[in-house]
Amino acid sequence: MTQLAAGADEHAVSRPLGPSTDEAEQNLSFARAALGAAGHEVVDDRLRQILTDRAHGLVSGDEAREIALRYFDSAQTMTDSATTPPTTSPE
Repeated sequence: MTQLAAGADEHAVSRPLGPSTDEAEQNLSFARAALGAAGHEVVDDRLRQILTDRAHGLVSGDEAREIALRYFDSAQTMTDSATTPPTTSPE
């Protein structure tokens, strides 16, 4: 059985189903423990979802990185536009 990755369109490549729910939860627990041991925690809901999708095999590691980078870029763009004062033209 195959399924499309989360957010994929009709041109996406299908892949076999990922690990079982138990395996995915073990993968998530391992990732959280490794991050915690390094003094880190994922607190952003979107990044947590990307991590969960990766653990369940819905996206590859490369896809997860690309999604996260696009998310960071879009968040940075929103932050930049919110903090940049409007420009005025000389009269």
